[in-house]
Amino acid sequence: MVFSLAERFGESDPRKIANLPAEILLHWEAWFSLSGNAEPPDPAAPVVATNTPADRQCADVMRILGQ
Repeated sequence: MVFSLAERFGESDPRKIANLPAEILLHWEAWFSLSGNAEPPDPAAPVVATNTPADRQCADVMRILGQ
């Protein structure tokens, strides 16, 4: 879905779209599913930015646990 949105808005760097808040990405995912758009969202795992130390620590624990 990130690449679809980047292409739709003419953004050459999809990372800018991936850095949007989750609420905006969920809004667009819902819009694509409701509009019956020919370009469905990617079924890939959601993109989550880890910015806080607690998020990084949690990601490290999950990586160690093999999740």
